[in-house]
Amino acid sequence: MTDRDIEKEANIFAVCLLIPRDMILKDLQKPIDLTSDDWINMVCKKYQVTPAMVAFRLAILNHKIK
Repeated sequence: MTDRDIEKEANIFAVCLLIPRDMILKDLQKPIDLTSDDWINMVCKKYQVTPAMVAFRLAILNHKIK
């Protein structure tokens, strides 16, 4: 396993720890206006993370759901 692989696994672990699957799935069931930053800002504030971390978490969820 390379350093890059280890870093990727650590990032996945961290984002899954900070934004639990069940909780973000509940947030996704609320109405979302994709033309507004309100939803992403609410999620960032709720979990105290950056927009990039929210995007990464959503990408992980999308990958696992398919």
